[in-house]
Amino acid sequence: DIIPFQNGKISLGATHENEMGYDLRVDQDLLDKMEQEAFYYFPSLSQANRMSERVGIRAYTSDFSPFFGQVPDLSQVFAASGLGSSGL
Repeated sequence: DIIPFQNGKISLGATHENEMGYDLRVDQDLLDKMEQEAFYYFPSLSQANRMSERVGIRAYTSDFSPFFGQVPDLSQVFAASGLGSSGL
């Protein structure tokens, strides 16, 4: 994804790993690979300054099936998610 913002800022991302568990450390090798691929399509990005990195996880089940249901003890709140980084 390349998402443009005002004042020439962009967001470039994201990677997709299924075996990282809950390790939220920045993986420089993954960032470098992602940048190199983006440079192929958008060479001018090579002149950009990196401002920050973000790492996160997406909800998933053990078999990556989606889930939906009422949140315990909150009768008006439901949760829906699943498929990990593949999206729902």
